[in-house]
Amino acid sequence: MTNAQFVAAYAGEITYLNSRLLRTIRALQAAPTLRQPVIVVMSDHGYGYDQADVQARLSNLFAAYSPSAPGLFADAPTPVNLMPMLLNRFLGTKFPRARDRYFLAPAPFQLLDLTEVPDPN
Repeated sequence: MTNAQFVAAYAGEITYLNSRLLRTIRALQAAPTLRQPVIVVMSDHGYGYDQADVQARLSNLFAAYSPSAPGLFADAPTPVNLMPMLLNRFLGTKFPRARDRYFLAPAPFQLLDLTEVPDPN
């Protein structure tokens, strides 16, 4: 696949996924419930087309809709802290937040050979 073909295919997938995702989010927001839902959309990793671009690989997509708790995610939580933040806010638990840590695999097929990256920026 050429670079142009990859870019076109990637753009087509993103367009398709965005339309499905937005339709699902609107349905959740419109559903008759006692409380408005909290909706979290996130990726498991960043854009990994260029393995040398560490910043892109660590830049997760994160979007949240929490109308009953505005600003809950203002400090951009890492995935390890997402559930403690949600559970503490909505269920009254007192889970501590973990230290943010970042890991990279050296290649797409070496996912368990992780190295800690001290500063993702």
